[in-house]
Amino acid sequence: MPFSHEVSADSWAAVNDAVHRPFWLDHADRPAARESLNRPIQADLLVVGAGFSGLWTAYEAARQHPEWSIVIVDGGRVGHAASGRNGGFVSSSLTHGVGNGLARWPQEMNTLEAMGQENLENIAAVITAEAIECDFQRSGEIDVAVDPYQVETLHDMVREAAEVGSHLEFLTAEQVRARLNSPTYLGGVFDPDGVAMVDPARL
Repeated sequence: MPFSHEVSADSWAAVNDAVHRPFWLDHADRPAARESLNRPIQADLLVVGAGFSGLWTAYEAARQHPEWSIVIVDGGRVGHAASGRNGGFVSSSLTHGVGNGLARWPQEMNTLEAMGQENLENIAAVITAEAIECDFQRSGEIDVAVDPYQVETLHDMVREAAEVGSHLEFLTAEQVRARLNSPTYLGGVFDPDGVAMVDPARL
């Protein structure tokens, strides 16, 4: 039987004025949109897409070839798509976790981990060198267990990370509570080096 749920008028009223806009871009001081490109142009490099990948490509190209003229075009505004809608996490992982990477590219994981960490260090270096005020913090990350069987999974995470040259720290329930004061967590794994936080719009 299909699930159906009738939404009350009060519920609709609560979201009636909601705007479909990324949190990071919902500021009065957001830069004004550039004019639309409606004339022929010439450039040494044209980058299509003004998300993180496109902007980083243009930045690196400008750094390596300062004599080039570089143009970035986008179908919307800078940060309107995935780059502007993320949670503000900057992760060194190129494989969405060591376990996932080992299941798919076991022979390459040491290289992939090293490349991902180098990438994060380079992002931090550029933010410092360019004095970009984007609330960048090397916060680290904690994965937590809320059921007993998940504690063993956390031990596996620490072991797998060590196999590919990364250091994760197992936390007991008491050690997790010292950081996150909740009785829910039975253990945790702290990654001190592989995750940072940032305001993606300002970045």
